[in-house]
Amino acid sequence: MQRFLQIAAVMAVAIFAVIQIMPNSAVTESTAPSPAKKFDMLVYLDEKIAAQECVKDVRCWSSVSKLQMFAAGAPIEHDALAVRIESYNDLLDSIWGEAAEQTADEISAQRLVQVLKGTFPGSGDEWDKFAFLKSDEQELVMNDLVTDYSDTIESWRIIQSWVARKVDRNGTVNISPPFNQSALDEFQKFLIKFDIALLRHAKDVAEQNRKSVVDAESMRLAFAAADSAVN
Repeated sequence: MQRFLQIAAVMAVAIFAVIQIMPNSAVTESTAPSPAKKFDMLVYLDEKIAAQECVKDVRCWSSVSKLQMFAAGAPIEHDALAVRIESYNDLLDSIWGEAAEQTADEISAQRLVQVLKGTFPGSGDEWDKFAFLKSDEQELVMNDLVTDYSDTIESWRIIQSWVARKVDRNGTVNISPPFNQSALDEFQKFLIKFDIALLRHAKDVAEQNRKSVVDAESMRLAFAAADSAVN
């Protein structure tokens, strides 16, 4: 009997100790700070595209295609659009590579602007001038076409296409350092006007080669001219 009472006393002490510890543990666990969530470029781009698709009228592929042909001033062949996407991926690779130099955690909008102005000098504070575009066509990037093109998600899709190619099998974006949110916003503003200028220049290249449409070769030469104009 005495042995039983001793065991019961030990168990009571143990239970009391557990009761005293449990609230403290719960508080500690619930109030412990969670690790900072890493900025996910692809998630941000998906959200921007989804939000814009909900409020803008010009968003379907056929509407964008017609607007691109209007911007160029000539029909654009399907193969030329494929070349355009591949060329943009190469361009963004190059811009990111330069922006990433001596950048530890993330690429800021300030750093991106610095690289863009170095790549396309004289582009202006509002990205309204490009050396490869004819002088009499510079106003194109400042007229109503910019407003209409801004209503599409095309500039976001250019960045999204580049980022999506960096995703591994686990769904992780392998871009380090990444562009931060402000940098992506600035990149999108740049691409709206750059794409209009590029499409118009592709038409000029096609005309120089006596073609009535922008074909794959004209698009490829347009990107090459944009690069050689500053290098």
